[in-house]
Amino acid sequence: KGFQIKKWEPARTKFRAAHGYSYDLVMVMPIYAADAHLSDFQKKYSHEYVVEQLNRTGMQTSLFYSVQQDDLFIKMRMSPDLLKEHAGKTGYKMQLHAQNVLTRLTQGRKSNDGAWRKGTRTPITGDDADGNPIGGKEVDRPDGEWQWLPLGTRRTLKDGKPVHDDHGDQEWESGFGVDKDQTKYNPTEYIYGPYSINDDFQDIYENVDVVQSTEQKEDGTKETRIFRGVDRIKLMMDIIAAKEHDGGAELSFATMKNEKALTAFFPIHDYEELWQLERAWIKTAQWPWHIPLKNIRDYMGEKITLYFAWLATYTTFLLVAAVAGSITWLDVAFEGDNKNAVLIPYFAAFMAVWSTVFLETWKRKEKNLAMKWGMFGFEEEEQVRVEFEGEMKASLIDGKEEPFFPDEDRWPLMCKSQSYIWMWVFAVIGMCICIMILQYFITGGYGEEHTINPMIGTYHLGPIFAQLLNAIFIMYWGDLFTPLAIELTSKENHRTQTNFEDSLIAKSFAFNFVNAYASLFYVAFFSSIFYNWSESENKKYFQCNTYMGETDPDTGHIIGSEDGPNCMEAMNSMLGTIFCVRLILGNMAEVGGPVWKNYRSEQENQVSSEEREILKRSIEASMAVQHSTPSDAGTKEALNMTAIEEQYVLDEYDTTLDLFNDYLEMVIQFGYATLFSCSFTLAPVMAYVNNYVELRVDAWKICTQSRRPLPGGAEDIGTWQSVLELMSILAITTNLGIVCFTSEKLVKASRSFRVIWFILIEHFAVGAKVVAAAVIPDCPDEVAIQLARQELIIDKIINGAKDELSDIIEYQKDNEGVKTEDDTEPPIFAELTVYPTDREWTEKKRPKTIFHDGD
Repeated sequence: KGFQIKKWEPARTKFRAAHGYSYDLVMVMPIYAADAHLSDFQKKYSHEYVVEQLNRTGMQTSLFYSVQQDDLFIKMRMSPDLLKEHAGKTGYKMQLHAQNVLTRLTQGRKSNDGAWRKGTRTPITGDDADGNPIGGKEVDRPDGEWQWLPLGTRRTLKDGKPVHDDHGDQEWESGFGVDKDQTKYNPTEYIYGPYSINDDFQDIYENVDVVQSTEQKEDGTKETRIFRGVDRIKLMMDIIAAKEHDGGAELSFATMKNEKALTAFFPIHDYEELWQLERAWIKTAQWPWHIPLKNIRDYMGEKITLYFAWLATYTTFLLVAAVAGSITWLDVAFEGDNKNAVLIPYFAAFMAVWSTVFLETWKRKEKNLAMKWGMFGFEEEEQVRVEFEGEMKASLIDGKEEPFFPDEDRWPLMCKSQSYIWMWVFAVIGMCICIMILQYFITGGYGEEHTINPMIGTYHLGPIFAQLLNAIFIMYWGDLFTPLAIELTSKENHRTQTNFEDSLIAKSFAFNFVNAYASLFYVAFFSSIFYNWSESENKKYFQCNTYMGETDPDTGHIIGSEDGPNCMEAMNSMLGTIFCVRLILGNMAEVGGPVWKNYRSEQENQVSSEEREILKRSIEASMAVQHSTPSDAGTKEALNMTAIEEQYVLDEYDTTLDLFNDYLEMVIQFGYATLFSCSFTLAPVMAYVNNYVELRVDAWKICTQSRRPLPGGAEDIGTWQSVLELMSILAITTNLGIVCFTSEKLVKASRSFRVIWFILIEHFAVGAKVVAAAVIPDCPDEVAIQLARQELIIDKIINGAKDELSDIIEYQKDNEGVKTEDDTEPPIFAELTVYPTDREWTEKKRPKTIFHDGD
């Protein structure tokens, strides 16, 4: 169904007219029956208590009942002044206005009354925020004593020493220009700094346009505000979770939901902003590199946007790999469907290089995005999780009390988690064995009289059935493990959300690696062993054989013993089945699941005709008590779902769980495309098709079928990067192992020669990959330059760091006509007497004997 964007428009209230926004968050609390048995937690966290806690922080609330009168909705908003106060107290990072910052830098600062004001008109040099030269322009220099000098005019240095012209005067140059050879960014572009509530700094922060057309000024200009919607939501979430002594409400919505005291908590959709996002994002055809990252970030936050940036980059690189894979597949087809075609080893080598280039490119792009979004240092500034528990102790750094949980108490919990993981790993291995036994049975492993292997013509369907069963098992068995991994990680009591997610990733990847790839490793490296052991005449239907036989005199190809199927063909078939199942069933689940859940939820929240009549009489009676006359329109409005209720019945997109599953799905796919690339050259093609569809489906799902996600920050993709690096290295080992031991390329060579060849090439390839990763810097030079500029700008403008006195004196002397005494002339009080020697120290007389006897 999706959102009917045109159905809802913001009401014209005084608050919205004054500030350009209204309520940003809503929480839904259950209405308990009169005879309901409530826990102590539910009794304490009543809606009266929650509203009181929220109002204590200065937050404004508005309450209303659901259509069915079984839920209580509490809307929340905060005035800009209170948001500014909290942002200033916590040092919330804000983007600085490029042109206004450049103006201040070219003015410099004097310590008069602490405020920026007009003073002497002085010419400046350098470039503006757009990189255009501004030589010859004049700006106001504030009067008073210099605190720091204009950055448009700095002393020219050579080898660390001042440079003088032909007349002996100090040379000055523009110290804040743009050198396109070193960086493409202008000096004040993408600069972030802590918010300051000081009135003197308000013009240095970037304002955002108000999207709503009803908020336009009479003169036609756009209304602006200092905080974006995601900024307001982040600040309010921080206030809600903060301790009471820090001015917060001290409410943990995660705990309240677990204790059944809260039904839901989510940001309210801004329909106009959402409409703008949908127009830019939800398109039938859109190249991955055209995804509107800025729109996504401004509406959903950096954490979700970083995932889509990574997925778009991965999909873009897959397009290159898909071309190479298609060419290799054509070579296989031209050689009579020979799975050991000439280009196979070259394609495996190409994929090894491809994965390295992709990962190194992403690391550099990740740093670039972190700089552009102000996320550098986010993990160091990250707040403690509300769910974190520990003994209150004085901080060893600043002496403030904070919760402390020793590592020695966490190790037993982590060991317990590992034991559960190993239990599930063995269960996965057991299920793989069961599937192989089933395939053994249905293909006649116990004799022709027991076989149930169906056939189409001469084609046996038993192996295909087993492969389908294996693919479905892989797909859904991982989904069963995820809730257990989350529960185990929660019990480990991690301090920050990043620590929590890193631990969760490590657990889930360890399990899913075995779950996803165990059957493929078996086919690639172990199936031939069981093939040679088996005495069944039908073993060729459920096992494969490596090429250990003789050369076919007609074709020149190596044939296996007893003409058994080769493992390259088996892996090709298995990987193709897995990709098809994930592409079809996976996207059907992503599309159909939310639609079905939303339909059921909407039906459950609809009011039946009998309930509607009862509620109508209740509303009329309530209004009669208030001595007001109920109108038909008012009664009808009260019986229909509101905009917020329509959002409430939608599926929740959890920025921890759902985002984790999305990453996991793509990382497992990355393994399929790289670990066994030489056995299924169309893997990148199918991965690209899947991801192209995934990008379209995710955009549709998150915008139209989900509540607005809670925004969060992220500096990088965290442990997922390490996982991808590990799989990239393993891909070299597995593909080389397949070429050396499974394909026919080295079958005529002795086993010892193949082992030596494998070790040499593997070590060389892995070493080259490690060297390449070390040589290519993770952080681009232009990003490092911009971060250094940011540090300088924050130091000067916000922190007011002073320049060296010698620099100030030189500047005044050469630019303001301030005369100083000539340093070459000795002062009148100089003592010029020269003594023949220094008599301050005299030689000490030492005893002749240095060493003494024991007595």
